[in-house]
Amino acid sequence: METKERIEPIDVEQPDPARAPGSVLQLVRARIAQHVRFHPREAFALAVLGLLLLTGAGLAYARARPAAGVSPPAVAVSSSASPAASGAANTIVVDVVGAVRKPGVYDFAQGARVIDAVRAAGGFLRDAGPQAINLARPLVDGEQIVVPKKGQAPAAAAPGGASAQQPGGKVNINSATESDFENLPGIGPVLAQKIVDYRDQHGPFRSIQDLMKVSGIGQKKFDSLQAYVTV
Repeated sequence: METKERIEPIDVEQPDPARAPGSVLQLVRARIAQHVRFHPREAFALAVLGLLLLTGAGLAYARARPAAGVSPPAVAVSSSASPAASGAANTIVVDVVGAVRKPGVYDFAQGARVIDAVRAAGGFLRDAGPQAINLARPLVDGEQIVVPKKGQAPAAAAPGGASAQQPGGKVNINSATESDFENLPGIGPVLAQKIVDYRDQHGPFRSIQDLMKVSGIGQKKFDSLQAYVTV
């Protein structure tokens, strides 16, 4: 009699549903969600922080941009003259002649006086007549200061601050005043007034000989004046 071999059943391990590929992904997601889950207070704090950061960035951007319609400040351009030009404008050039020790052309600053010009020229000579000129008068650029000797006709100021006295101590009859004419030999107040009136009516003298057209000045009077006058 044959004996049949008994076959024992083999237990086969069934796959765990939780370990299925789909289940593994779900498990991973669940655990990630547990780690990144925020408490409501933490979420609110993060939201506020983000809002503050955005607001700060917006303000910084707005400040960096120029306002609409507002041009950037213009750079001021200096229009002042150069130091050399400024220095030249403040310099007075005067010619000092006559009874001084060192006649010549001298430079002075604005506000200088006649006495400053005389000092620059070395001072008066012994035979100078300083009382004949106004030492306190301000200097005028380009003028000539004539220091007369004793007994010579004094220098006088003409209209505009220029000197009526010309080189050699002569008086310009077209710019002289009544006082200037009175300082000339043989000219008194009445005749000085006549000379000025004639000049006002007929215009500047063309030559010194025109003085003889003035009533009261004849050939003899003119001969005594011509060494002291010029045009």
